[in-house]
Amino acid sequence: VIYSQKRNSYIVKIPKNKIALTKAVAEYERYIRKLKDKLFETFFNRVIDHQLADRLTQTVIEELGLPQVSDS
Repeated sequence: VIYSQKRNSYIVKIPKNKIALTKAVAEYERYIRKLKDKLFETFFNRVIDHQLADRLTQTVIEELGLPQVSDS
């Protein structure tokens, strides 16, 4: 699933097993949430400004072309 987000990826094999597919998507979303949390923490520790850290985190997520994932 992660490789499908890379540039020039035209063919991506998707599992036929719905449970495996659901698990892969859930793990990818968990990965993005952890990355976002880690980015925020790193930015916040350096700028000590909650809003600025949030904006910087969002900018990085957008520049990387990562999907928006809810914080549930």
